[in-house]
Amino acid sequence: MRRTSSSLQGPCPLVQMVPTRQVTSCAWPMNGATAVNMKCHLMPWDPESDEHVERLIQQRIACGWNAERVASEWKDEQLAGQKSIFWIVLSPDDPDFDTRLSRHIAKYPSEKLPLKDTGQSTFVPRTAREPKLASFVPVGHISLAKDDPAARDLDLDLPSAGVMWIKAMYVSDALQNGGLGRAAMDAAEGMASRPPLNARVLVLDTVQKDDQLREDYALAMYGRVAKMSNEEWYARRGYRVLKVVPGYYGDVPDRYGRHWMEIRTTFMCRDLGS
Repeated sequence: MRRTSSSLQGPCPLVQMVPTRQVTSCAWPMNGATAVNMKCHLMPWDPESDEHVERLIQQRIACGWNAERVASEWKDEQLAGQKSIFWIVLSPDDPDFDTRLSRHIAKYPSEKLPLKDTGQSTFVPRTAREPKLASFVPVGHISLAKDDPAARDLDLDLPSAGVMWIKAMYVSDALQNGGLGRAAMDAAEGMASRPPLNARVLVLDTVQKDDQLREDYALAMYGRVAKMSNEEWYARRGYRVLKVVPGYYGDVPDRYGRHWMEIRTTFMCRDLGS
């Protein structure tokens, strides 16, 4: 089974890294003194806005993969109500708002111009909304999807209803040690569990923990080695392993063009209760 545009993280690391070479992927640490207090908002991505599309492409380039799918598959899936991509926006109530935003812009100056809240719909299926036209600078993104077509034949033993997938998560690697990744997951999980989505089970996929920490793979894919794997980070949030599948991300090349077909993908889920 090959990874498609609907996959969650793929090679993108989520947790703190030990730098060894140039950083080209999404990463943030889960620890830090202010992690518990960190807050963020989720703002709908507007697939009909050239500015929104271009900014998402820029962030996927920073993440390291799937940039080429933004203006095609991802746009079409959002318009069809198959997925809902949200911008991760720093909360203005954060006392360190200006400092954090300045760090992000200093690292990614091409993202300094604010976007406008112009999204006409959100959620899956599409739900109409009145855009507020507020200005904001996104520092990452995350998406929710009701299905992952590429995983249908994997026998994950998921319920027939009440399932929501968390997808395509990226947080600016300029905002480390602040708990923004945790805050974004809190917001996405809360949104998925409430009406109109009412999810009872959350599902995601990521690189298998031992494979992600392999030095040869980590250096080739990320340019550095993680202190902790994504899988372990999600496990701390209450996610359990459903299945490990080899070669699922095999069509994602590293920076040198190599395809790591032996790398395994871990599918995980979290039960939210009835």
